[in-house]
Amino acid sequence: QQFRTRSCTDCDLLLFSQTQPVVETSRRLAFGCFQYFYPKLKEQFDAAGMSVFNNKWSLIYDFSNRSDSYSFLSTLTTAKDLLKPLPPSVSMVSGFDNTTPDIEVVPITWGSRPRPGSSESCLVIVLPKHSSLAFTIIGKAREEGLTLIQTAHITLDEATAKQ
Repeated sequence: QQFRTRSCTDCDLLLFSQTQPVVETSRRLAFGCFQYFYPKLKEQFDAAGMSVFNNKWSLIYDFSNRSDSYSFLSTLTTAKDLLKPLPPSVSMVSGFDNTTPDIEVVPITWGSRPRPGSSESCLVIVLPKHSSLAFTIIGKAREEGLTLIQTAHITLDEATAKQ
């Protein structure tokens, strides 16, 4: 569950990490939010006990402490931009494209990049077992031109909830 690099150079990454990614003695890494799809991906996240809402891809801890250790990919970068095309000899499932941007399992977030435009923000809370509602809210927000900064799935025990 932890993402850690050591002595890596010139890597472009679309990352899902439930913990803070760590960079050590690496140069010119570029990070973006995970955005990939294949059948059963959501089921695999669930079976692993991983919430798609707990992606800390941009909260990078840099042991290197160098100005060229890492940066962020453009928000326009997609999985298709980073993946080499499959050779013609490889057959694909008819109509299936694993880089289809409209099929989103992990919410694509802005992360810790400098915030665009307005400094206004909003917190939205969705009750447990309502992830489909969360994706509906995310979709409506995008239609309105809003930017999703970060998501989190947390569980509160009764004592904490009363505080």
